[in-house]
Amino acid sequence: MISTLIIDDDPMARRVLAESLEKSFGPVNIVGTAECVECGLALIHLHDPDLVFLDVEMPDGTGFDLLDKLSRWRFKLAVLSSCFEYRPIAETYAAQKFMLKPLNLQMLHHFVSGVISEYENS
Repeated sequence: MISTLIIDDDPMARRVLAESLEKSFGPVNIVGTAECVECGLALIHLHDPDLVFLDVEMPDGTGFDLLDKLSRWRFKLAVLSSCFEYRPIAETYAAQKFMLKPLNLQMLHHFVSGVISEYENS
C-alpha cells in the first residue's frame, strides 16, 4: 500500500482528490488529510508517507514553507495550485509533479499510476 497524505486548505479539494484516489487506485491508502502547514507537518512526521499531495497557499503559510521545515523527505511530491507561477518553485523542491487546480483527472491518473509502478518495481 502507498501511504498518502493530502494537505490542502480547501475541504472540497481534499474530498474530491481523496474520492478520486480511493475510487481509482487500490494500492493508494489515504492515511490523513490536513488543512494547514503545521497540521500537515505533524501528519508527515506521524505517518512517514510514500506520497504527498501538497497545496501551495494555506492560511498559515505555503506548502513550500512546510517543505523548508523538513530536513529531507523520501515521499513522492505532487504540488497543487491554481497559480501556474508556482511551477518553477515546485521544480526547485524536486516535486515529481505540479498540477493546476482544478485537477485534470487524466493527469492525476497518469501521475499516480507511475508512482504505483515505481513502488511495485522497487
